[in-house]
Amino acid sequence: MTITSGDGTQSAATVQIAPVAPGLFELNSSALAAAEVLLVSGSSQTYEQVYTVNSSGAIVAAPVSLGTGGTVAYLLLYCTGLQAAGTSGVAVTLNGAPATVAYAGPQGSFTGLDQVNVLLPASLAGKGNVTVQLTANGIAANPVNVTIR
Repeated sequence: MTITSGDGTQSAATVQIAPVAPGLFELNSSALAAAEVLLVSGSSQTYEQVYTVNSSGAIVAAPVSLGTGGTVAYLLLYCTGLQAAGTSGVAVTLNGAPATVAYAGPQGSFTGLDQVNVLLPASLAGKGNVTVQLTANGIAANPVNVTIR
């Protein structure tokens, strides 16, 4: 690939084109996942953000809840490069333990933005920082983390 700037300067590089090259979006330099938690209880749905902005203006982790008895919690991860894998080709581990991927594919509102919905098991309650590792068609994305209270 060759890119020519406005002043005529050219830069060239070899670019690999692959059907799957997963990458999870991060909110800060501590690999905080660009994600949110969806809590479903009966017909009620509530979203919780995985981040907050502190008094210094920095984006930091906000511990999220898994809800109470009867609530189903999903981690909604935002990423790119995995649409060709489909839900069946995506795997996620939470602190090294396999997790259920309910959906993996286009986010629906923004071209090129993918979304992965992961069931958060109740056993994660109180675990604090949890490492999320995603693979698509066997290719690992960058690990990210969330904090669970």
